[in-house]
Amino acid sequence: MTRNVDTRFPKNVILIYVEGASEKTYLSKLKERGTNAEIIVRESKRKNAVQMVELCVKEMKDLNMDAEEGDAAYCVFDVDENERRQMEQAHSEAMKNKVTMIVSHPFLEVWFLMHFREAPNHSIPKESIIQELGRSIGNYRKGDDVWKKLFVHKEKAIKMARSIASKNSLETPLDFYDKNFSTNMHILFDDIEKRKKHDPDQ
Repeated sequence: MTRNVDTRFPKNVILIYVEGASEKTYLSKLKERGTNAEIIVRESKRKNAVQMVELCVKEMKDLNMDAEEGDAAYCVFDVDENERRQMEQAHSEAMKNKVTMIVSHPFLEVWFLMHFREAPNHSIPKESIIQELGRSIGNYRKGDDVWKKLFVHKEKAIKMARSIASKNSLETPLDFYDKNFSTNMHILFDDIEKRKKHDPDQ
């Protein structure tokens, strides 16, 4: 499929659907990083995983997006907000429509904490993740803008997420659903990095 010449976006489009305020606040900052793409971040009106993917797919069609021409769509999920059965159905729908699912176990803050600590050799309760994160960056509440505090440690988080995935043979989004202290958020950041302008200040 060829993109219409009168499309609203002359650049490639990266569409990101998220569940809540924390994800939107954080990922909206990607628009400031000098990428050669139009980045759109939407907080989904529907929190059910399947319906969220369906909304994303609908907007992909509305925007005349085409993966073969470099467009990309992501849906960002927390494990603690979704039952596995729903995630399985969402994954099936996403695969059919070329949507990449980003899954964090148990929630986005595990990605935040990867910027500061080494991978644990045991499961960490959600409360402990929030407490450790607070000690690393100061008082933290969901929805806080922590981009600047995290960005300088971004490469450490990407490296750790990749390492955890490799050591535990985590390949599909459903694999991450089952593994505590894991996320495939690095996939989204790898995509953004590939699209960055060649600007030494970015």
